[in-house]
Amino acid sequence: MNKKPKLGRPKLPKSEVKKVFPVRLTDAERLLFEKKAAQEKLTVSEWIRAALNQRASVA
Repeated sequence: MNKKPKLGRPKLPKSEVKKVFPVRLTDAERLLFEKKAAQEKLTVSEWIRAALNQRASVA
């Protein structure tokens, strides 16, 4: 019997697995974050992660 190949993206190594952290934003916040991320040539996720890390290290 031939096994069918699994569809989809291959699993990431455990060292690269990330958790999703859902956040609710207003349309204005989302647009602002997208604009700021684009100005810094980052994805929105990268920009938000950097902003949160910066804020957390100050506290």
